[in-house]
Amino acid sequence: MRTLPESRRCAWLVLICCSLTACTSAPEQDIAYNQQGAALSEEFLPSGAEILTRMREVYSSCSSYADTCAYSVSLAPAGEPIPLWTQGTLTTRFVRGQALRADASLGVNGQSSAGSQVLHSSEGHHVLVSTIGEQEPKRYEYKSLEYSVLATSGMTGLWAAPVQYVASLLVPAEFSESVLAQLTDLVTEALEPVGDSWCLRVHGETPAQSSITLWIDRDSWLLRRLSRDDPLDDMHRRTTIEFHGRVGVDIPPGELAAP
Repeated sequence: MRTLPESRRCAWLVLICCSLTACTSAPEQDIAYNQQGAALSEEFLPSGAEILTRMREVYSSCSSYADTCAYSVSLAPAGEPIPLWTQGTLTTRFVRGQALRADASLGVNGQSSAGSQVLHSSEGHHVLVSTIGEQEPKRYEYKSLEYSVLATSGMTGLWAAPVQYVASLLVPAEFSESVLAQLTDLVTEALEPVGDSWCLRVHGETPAQSSITLWIDRDSWLLRRLSRDDPLDDMHRRTTIEFHGRVGVDIPPGELAAP
């Protein structure tokens, strides 16, 4: 049996050890590089005001919008663990200049209810039909499409309804006085993933001293998540909404018809 000379054996051992070292250190180098890249990118993040302006521009100019979001609301005495109080889903379908439909399904303290609002617009005539639970549908007429869209904010009669955020974004800024338009002390906090999207996390305060954090998709500028904390005397309320909106999509007429 032939054996390698001592010098050649040493050379092979050195080569193997170097290869193993490179293999084990590469992931660590990648992690360090990624961390450095994330930190570097966060230094150049746009301001909170710039991000919200871009977001509003996308919503208020889109030809259509479709979304099914999930939301939850918790309520508890201040300083105590916050139990789940309300949870539900909201489906929104919107075609600019034609129709908006919002359907909510709620669960409040174990009791379920549902509601819908359908707005149709034709030749300057805007009709909003509202149905809440088992109540008889109510019909409203508006001269302005913008204000009739904003009227959907009161769809369920509950402050938890996320439609108030979506509806206020779909109309031009001059028509909206939503809570998002009133945020102050805006701070861009981080760039982080939400589902499959990389989002800019922006924090702000309302005039009523509520705290709101938004996660806005850095590519589409659509809202992906909202978290709101409200101090209510000796109570504390927390609202969380997960959005999955898309703009510029084809929406079949049947999805805009009254239920």
